[in-house]
Amino acid sequence: SVDYQIDGGVWLSMPAVAAQYQESITGLSDGVHTVNVRATDAEAQQSLIASVDVMIDNTAPVITVTGVSDAQQYTNTVTPVIVITDANLVTSQIMLDGVSYVSGTAINKAGAHTLQIEAEDKAGNKTSKTIQFQIVHPIPTVRVLTPANGTISRTPLMLTVSAASIASTIASVDYQIDGGAWLSMAAVAAQYQISITGLSDGVHTVNVRATDAEAQQSVITSAEVTIDNTVPVIAVTG
Repeated sequence: SVDYQIDGGVWLSMPAVAAQYQESITGLSDGVHTVNVRATDAEAQQSLIASVDVMIDNTAPVITVTGVSDAQQYTNTVTPVIVITDANLVTSQIMLDGVSYVSGTAINKAGAHTLQIEAEDKAGNKTSKTIQFQIVHPIPTVRVLTPANGTISRTPLMLTVSAASIASTIASVDYQIDGGAWLSMAAVAAQYQISITGLSDGVHTVNVRATDAEAQQSVITSAEVTIDNTVPVIAVTG
């Protein structure tokens, strides 16, 4: 026979499995346990006791996240701090939007974000946590400086626009005439300008919009302009 003993307790028999002896031991608390084994032959002679110390760990790693919460929306920078607690931690991974992330790094990019944390200890206990949140920045603003709404002008029409973003930078400013294609405007100092030609006589609607570096677009701003390229006609009679 072959017997085993846990922490100096009762000796218990082990079943023979092929040329070995095996036992599945349950109910052990977390911590260090001493396992003793002995063999007895047909002549009742016992072997020396063989011992092994085993660390039982049934507790999964604990993941604590501060600085950001699941299903929340933020308008400012967030700084998640991740703490993984386990006495026997063997591996951990933190990902933000599918890319490796370092705890305590500020996040300011607008849009939806997914923070994923995984941890595993030496005993194979695993823990994971997923936090989804969103950062929303104020959209950029745009203003038509010239021409003023209601202006009467001839061509070329000089369109001058200012644009600003509180949380980002302006990537582009575009204009549109009478619902046509959106066309890019050139940056001139702190403004954007375009000289528009080819407009027929009559009322035209000029729309402008700004897009920031995070692809957020402003509300469209409009101005109506009357184009008059026709000189006065002088008629003399008599």
